[in-house]
Amino acid sequence: MPTHDCSLTPESTGQEILAVTRKIERARLANLLLWISPVQSAIIASAKALRTGHDCELRLPKEPESTLEADMGGGVNYHFPVIFDDGDKWLLRARQMPEGPVPPDYQEQIIKSEVATLQHFHRKGLPVPNAWVDDGQIFHPIESGHSPHLSYFFCEYLNGKPNLDLCYVNDSIHSPGTRTRNLIEQFAAFQIELHGLPIHTTQIGSLTYSPAHQNEPAVGPLIALGCLHHIDTPYILGPFNTNQDRYLGQIDIALQHIINGYICMSDPLDAYLWHLQLRELVAGSVELAQPISRGYITHADAKGDHILVDENDKISGVIDWECAYVTTEEEAFAAPRWLFALQEDEMEITAAEEILAKSYEKLGRPNLACHVRNGKLYQRLAEIGMEPDDPLAQIEILQVFRHAIPPDFRPPYLIGYDWRVYSINRYRGDVGLQQIMIKVGWDGTKEYHKNKEGLFERDEKVKEFWDMTFERFVELKQQLRREFGDTESSVESYDLDNSFDDEPLVDGGSDTDVEPGEVPEMNPLKTYQAQGQVSVVIN
Repeated sequence: MPTHDCSLTPESTGQEILAVTRKIERARLANLLLWISPVQSAIIASAKALRTGHDCELRLPKEPESTLEADMGGGVNYHFPVIFDDGDKWLLRARQMPEGPVPPDYQEQIIKSEVATLQHFHRKGLPVPNAWVDDGQIFHPIESGHSPHLSYFFCEYLNGKPNLDLCYVNDSIHSPGTRTRNLIEQFAAFQIELHGLPIHTTQIGSLTYSPAHQNEPAVGPLIALGCLHHIDTPYILGPFNTNQDRYLGQIDIALQHIINGYICMSDPLDAYLWHLQLRELVAGSVELAQPISRGYITHADAKGDHILVDENDKISGVIDWECAYVTTEEEAFAAPRWLFALQEDEMEITAAEEILAKSYEKLGRPNLACHVRNGKLYQRLAEIGMEPDDPLAQIEILQVFRHAIPPDFRPPYLIGYDWRVYSINRYRGDVGLQQIMIKVGWDGTKEYHKNKEGLFERDEKVKEFWDMTFERFVELKQQLRREFGDTESSVESYDLDNSFDDEPLVDGGSDTDVEPGEVPEMNPLKTYQAQGQVSVVIN
């Protein structure tokens, strides 16, 4: 049954988008129910084997709409009640699309890690559902033309409904009202409980499941959400000794995926250059290079609907721990996605984030408040594998990595032709970059003649930018964002005011020949001829 709909246009209304989304969800759920039905008796047998001495029934909906209305599904999994003869209630947690691209052995790693995480939390008394898996019955082959595998496990049923009320209006992360404020304060208390349960490890990765050692969680390879894994075995990387190693590994995977055309298809050249730049900044980060002495489990998909609330808006549980992982305290207690995702400026603390920080301080945990206020680094790194779609993405990545910028690294502060040429020059020895340039048909001569007007003036503005103080840098970014929102003119023509004499944005001390504020020549013909690299840009 097809799940793609081409009826949407850029002018589609919110209601039209919602209608199409609902149509896709119904189709996926209808397919999943067709796949579950032939193996329903085997699933029941698995549940009975895990809870010996009790009979049970698996309740599948007659109509997909009833499951959708009951909020029993998400973007990846759906849940179906398993009712035992003594009234105990479990949920069958089954992946939506058995015909999807995730190989069965990788799905098994994902499931076992989530089960290990849930069991660990349950043993420690957190409001998280317990979980069970029958090692011999994680997958059921389904007889069909493409032979998908149904993958699932069982988890405890918790009362409550997903918190789905985050919005742009009155009571939201931008202008928190009583409900949102109370929810954040409760979340802070949950996080403090989580902070009291460190994992004694020196590695970053996901918990592994072992029936023989259920009381001793072990850290294994890192199961990453999204595309940051290999397409062949071994699919996942790690465990890692530092976040620097972890992020460098993920960036390398993203770079290879861009070369292969798996991700960032709309603008592979800029996406590849962006990840090369990010790789250099990560490699120079002192914070990310710090070894881990003990770890903390963090949720990988904290959109807000992972929080269950009761009829009185009290948190009754935290669910959906798929791809959760053990990491540093700084990352684990940075603000979660549901408190900043709707913010226009991703580098500014939202009102909701500030409430979380103040809640920690009120509860006697100023260290956790510090992680919230300084956590933008990790929020940005969560975008590895994505294209830089924000016009100010470059200025924001420079802001968050301001303490890791090499002394000879002075790129333009906006993504565009000048930044592209600077980056091609800087990373010209990268074999993958040369492949991408050939693939997209990069013509350095043609691009230069299209963009040469005003080149010297733009170069001067870049020099002015790199002599700025950090305070002026933030002020400029805010002005640029307002100008982007108000007009369609290029921000590269913005008139910089460099009349200040505080500390510069980046320390100038260097053992290279590049002075603070100096940038390489922006004429690609001159630059590459001088480097003996004409063939990289031209042709």
